[in-house]
Amino acid sequence: MLTPYLNQVFNADALGFMQGLPDACIDCVCMDPPYCSGGVKSLNARNASTNKKYVG
Repeated sequence: MLTPYLNQVFNADALGFMQGLPDACIDCVCMDPPYCSGGVKSLNARNASTNKKYVG
């Protein structure tokens, strides 16, 4: 039963948390990647670095 998860917000590692859920039970996942984690000083270079890490 997924009622405990309905209309809840969980602050957890997304992959670890979702591994404990049943298959095909998720309609939407909103994640917040760690922004500005590249340590680059230039805004354009930092955006490019972050995009490369998380978008592909």
